Amino acid sequence: MQRASSIKAKREQVRRDDKLRLDLVAHRRTVGLEQSDIAQRLSVDQSTISRFENGKVNPTQQFIRRYAQAVGVEIHYEIRSIAIMNDELISSEA
Repeated sequence: MQRASSIKAKREQVRRDDKLRLDLVAHRRTVGLEQSDIAQRLSVDQSTISRFENGKVNPTQQFIRRYAQAVGVEIHYEIRSIAIMNDELISSEA
């Protein structure tokens, strides 16, 4: 049971990471910025932005923060107990 809950917690974290990435991309599009605009602001190639937006790379926290700033948003972190997270996963699947 412990292993199953650990796998569920890891899957949930991946889902949250994907949601953050997709939310950032959606915001970029909403404000009318192109990948090339973000690439220029971050001094990286447009292909770097494309790989990030398509989930092809595992970006650093620094890159995610810089991307967020480039599209005009801030990221706020929340620290939660893993036990609480696991309980929520179990209750949401019941």
